[in-house]
Amino acid sequence: LGAEPLRGQFAPIAVATVRRICRQAEAVFDHENHYQMQLPPAMVESGLLSQAEALASSAVRAASKVGASMIVVFTRTGHTAQLVSKYRPNMPIMSLVIPRILQNSIRWVLDGERAARQGLLNRGLTPLLANPINSDPNALLQVVFNRGKSSGQLNVGDFVVVIQKVGTTSVVKVVAVP
Repeated sequence: LGAEPLRGQFAPIAVATVRRICRQAEAVFDHENHYQMQLPPAMVESGLLSQAEALASSAVRAASKVGASMIVVFTRTGHTAQLVSKYRPNMPIMSLVIPRILQNSIRWVLDGERAARQGLLNRGLTPLLANPINSDPNALLQVVFNRGKSSGQLNVGDFVVVIQKVGTTSVVKVVAVP
């Protein structure tokens, strides 16, 4: 559809039609082939895969294998969430941006808002800006679960793949929604 139908008096119908077309196209998209194209074996064998890239590709593979309903990425910069989005998983990605409160000589600055806004540009990625004061991973994960349940994306017992950093170690884990 061109831009003209989207501006007239039938704009809501045109947008609904575009949404329906996109959902049908997404339903027949070959996610496995796209994943293989993004991660060529030569790149893996040569050792050119960065740690963040390996983490993102492993999370998407794990989510696909266990039939996860969502991928949750704890991040400060949004880079890992962007890499996950690159693989176009067939489930939504929730990017939980944990900001830092910084002080320059004059005022306090919340570092992380930009990463959350830029997450909106990636396919399938929904950014959430966490509370910088209470950044307990379990409490934040519960917030994501509650939001997912209220939006209908998650149900009790669904699996969710979580990417987070524990100390200096990056972890991919599969969690059941309580």
